[in-house]
Amino acid sequence: MVLLTYCLLIYQPAETIVMFKSWNLSLLVKSLRDQLNHFICIYKIFLWFTKRRQILNILKGLQSQEFMYEKYNKYNPGKILYKYKTKSDRWSKLFLYGVNGICFNMTLSVLYVYIFKYRDYSSEDEEGNLIYTQKLPVTLITPFKQNTRLGFILHFIFMILPLDIYGWIIIGLDTLFTSILNCITAHVLILNGAFETIRPRCLTRLKLNNRNLSSIDMKTLHNEMLKEQNKCIRHLQKLIRISGKVEEIYNVQTLGQVMISLFEMCFCLFLLTLSFDSSFGNELTYLFSTALQLLLYCWFGNGITEASAAIPSALFKGDWLDASLKFKKSMLITMTRMKKPISFTIAKFTPLAFTTFLSMARVAYSFFTVLRSGVFESPE
Repeated sequence: MVLLTYCLLIYQPAETIVMFKSWNLSLLVKSLRDQLNHFICIYKIFLWFTKRRQILNILKGLQSQEFMYEKYNKYNPGKILYKYKTKSDRWSKLFLYGVNGICFNMTLSVLYVYIFKYRDYSSEDEEGNLIYTQKLPVTLITPFKQNTRLGFILHFIFMILPLDIYGWIIIGLDTLFTSILNCITAHVLILNGAFETIRPRCLTRLKLNNRNLSSIDMKTLHNEMLKEQNKCIRHLQKLIRISGKVEEIYNVQTLGQVMISLFEMCFCLFLLTLSFDSSFGNELTYLFSTALQLLLYCWFGNGITEASAAIPSALFKGDWLDASLKFKKSMLITMTRMKKPISFTIAKFTPLAFTTFLSMARVAYSFFTVLRSGVFESPE
């Protein structure tokens, strides 16, 4: 909490003032990009503190042991959960490396110059005082002097610590959201297999032979299949409710993140065309992390839509020809309902899907070309 207060009340004003006192276009673009990123981070923190109980209830609901299904042949719910947990961990680690890479590149480039090339930035003023002119990766306005080696390194520590804290907060809160989406996808895929294997799992549970069933056995089997189908439908209804709650909580964050990622990618491309010095690696890492952040949102949102769209097909593939009339009616109602799959939207405007990521990337490049042409094209 102390570090968070330091970031919000001490560091943030020093970074924000630059935006209003910057007459250099590249400096203004870089400052605006960082401000947008930090403001959406602050909103995510606010959202966590205000919606924490609801989010924890959602996590509790997804971890519930209420809907468990037996293994049957290739259908293994435990393996599906493990596979998607591993997938979530892998993507989270990649995002972790990307975000931490920004601070690492900054630190490495600054320390390299500070240790090995400090003479290029050392000079004397008219009074014979030693002046150090190395620039920080992020321009700050503070009441303290930066024109000495000691002042520079203290300012760098003042800068890199909150940037690292912001980075870890973004990693934690974004991967929490994407992990929830990934967990819902895993549940839907488990449900697909459960719908498809209702009859064989019921036969195994009742220890009945499918080729030699008496009328009493058939009645028992029909009742068990109907009971299992109702369980699957309750599971589906629960996932639909949870998905609605998740979208309700995160819709503003999703909209803000997508729009800010759009501008950040545009600004990063613009800054890459201007900086072919030591800051080139920083801008490239920033662009990679921003694109990956948007991709994670769209990729995991797209996974839920694809998995839930397969539910009608899974129901149809099941062995339902000998099922009871009530079973078939419930099956048809569920298939009709799932013609509209579970989907997440960006504040109800557009679906959170992989195609959205491609569209945002194209729009970012279009904005970049407009910004670049306005800077580099000379008037006739």
